[in-house]
Amino acid sequence: MGRPPNKINVTWTQYLALVQNICTQIQRFQRKHKISAVIGIPRGGTIPAIMISHALGIKYLERWEPILYKTVLLVDDVTDHGTTLENYKKSLEQQFYLKSGSGKILTAVLYKHKKCPLTPDFYVAEKEKWVVFPYEKRK
Repeated sequence: MGRPPNKINVTWTQYLALVQNICTQIQRFQRKHKISAVIGIPRGGTIPAIMISHALGIKYLERWEPILYKTVLLVDDVTDHGTTLENYKKSLEQQFYLKSGSGKILTAVLYKHKKCPLTPDFYVAEKEKWVVFPYEKRK
């Protein structure tokens, strides 16, 4: 008997379901708090960020300009160690003036590694295996 695959190969159908799930979580949050804009971390976060933006009618920011926003959603496809998400979040906090001092940057990912020390504000599933998304090369 062989070893189980050390990867999760996500199909487009599964990917769309993951994005729909995270949109539902964000919609619940937005009943009380408005998200002003969505930003995708380049490459993996761009596709889900644009999909979230379209699905929920939230402005998508292509360029990170110092503009006034109360709450910004930072999106990536996956977080393993939390380093990329944390670094981008800190960078955004330095670049954006968050309106009235009460603004914040929220984070969202489709998959979070079980041992990741950072817990995003929104995520769909925890994982231990490597995730291969449908837009990535499969080996």
